[in-house]
Amino acid sequence: MRSVVIGAVESTAVLIRKLVEFDYKPVLVVTLGLEYANRHSDFVDIRPLCNRYNIKILEVNKSQGSEFIAKIRAERPDYLWVVGWSQIIAHDILAVPRYGVIGYHPAPLPKMRGRAVIAWTILRRMRETASSVFFINEDVDAGDIIQQEFFSVSDEENVATLLQKHMLAFNLILERVIPSLAKNEVMRYPQDHAHATYCARRRPEDGLIDWNASANDIACLIRSATRPYPGAFSFYHNKKVFIWSAQILKSNPHIAMPGQVVGINQDYLDVYCGRDSLLRLTQVSFEREILKEVGCLFKLHDKFATS
Repeated sequence: MRSVVIGAVESTAVLIRKLVEFDYKPVLVVTLGLEYANRHSDFVDIRPLCNRYNIKILEVNKSQGSEFIAKIRAERPDYLWVVGWSQIIAHDILAVPRYGVIGYHPAPLPKMRGRAVIAWTILRRMRETASSVFFINEDVDAGDIIQQEFFSVSDEENVATLLQKHMLAFNLILERVIPSLAKNEVMRYPQDHAHATYCARRRPEDGLIDWNASANDIACLIRSATRPYPGAFSFYHNKKVFIWSAQILKSNPHIAMPGQVVGINQDYLDVYCGRDSLLRLTQVSFEREILKEVGCLFKLHDKFATS
């Protein structure tokens, strides 16, 4: 089985390792050059992995154009895998592989097609999700399902833990489907498009905290934006403060304004939030250094909007 892999994140590395394990080493891996790494918050440099297994690498800026398609066609792939890639694959490339183009999506398709699905899974407080492997067609995330692996999502899930669960699920799917793909005997199941939902893109600025919200809602935002994503943030003296982890406190004896720091020591900051709730910030950074001391009030969402 001849495979070409396109990607630049951890799921790309999971796929490459599993193909190698089954003795179907990719004939080519296409990835981003390091100068374009900022296109993925969770970018992974997969070049060392490819070098370890003597896999040919093609570093590109864009996955389109006649020259790019010609390079893929020259490898005569049975399958083209697009796993961990932020760009839409050109329609002309769909006909290049012998058996099809395969994608991976960390969501229970047909639900949650689109962008930023890890963050939206947390923000929507989903109790269950899935990793999906599917055939890519001309519509976004709408091709036939090959296989899915469902798993539970905990109340305290954050970006890092949810990504880890997805990698385990993806690995399980690959264990099952690679042998069938090699024989071109894989089953495929059309998606029910009537049940499709679509996730909107999220940008770094969507991590701005509104301290008028409840501690529960703010903690959820922090978990959805933490590393390796850009982070939830607020402002102190017009300087950005990043909050990477927080804990909801059950009792709140304080009377204060939303955003006001009511407790501080070397390990945490306690911040008064909306709905008379209290949030303990347990990992905070201030201009790339750990915040050790802070004043009384973070800048609120509405004030930021007019500054």
